[in-house]
Amino acid sequence: MKRMYLMIGFPRSGKSTFVNDVFVTSTEIISADNYRTELTGDKGNHSKEKQVWNKVFTNFNKALEDGRNIVIDNTNLKFEYRMQFVKPAIEKGYTIIYIHFDTGDNEIRRRIKNTGFPMEVYERMKSNYEPVTEKELEIVNRYHRMV
Repeated sequence: MKRMYLMIGFPRSGKSTFVNDVFVTSTEIISADNYRTELTGDKGNHSKEKQVWNKVFTNFNKALEDGRNIVIDNTNLKFEYRMQFVKPAIEKGYTIIYIHFDTGDNEIRRRIKNTGFPMEVYERMKSNYEPVTEKELEIVNRYHRMV
């Protein structure tokens, strides 16, 4: 059974640590932060975003075509961001598994202070966050029945 694991969580919530601890080489890890590091040497450097996201979707589509298990290790904080991965994966017969990181605000703030991540970026992401809703889960389940 082909699976796509979609991480959902704020920066510094533990997504990448979890992914690196749990998933093995048979799983294709799609991570904008990893591609940013490859292209710029710094996951916080957003100077090559077009190339980063091109690589995200090129590698994602190749993994879909190859039938590999996939992990999407991005924040995925908005419905539209999640659906750009969910819909194509379901069309290819994947089971979708959301993994939500509900790390507390105080803990994230502590981690941010220790890493230098811009607090204003976290605040903006927090204010724009679109939680997963029952309706979204129904959409995902409806697609599964259609496949």
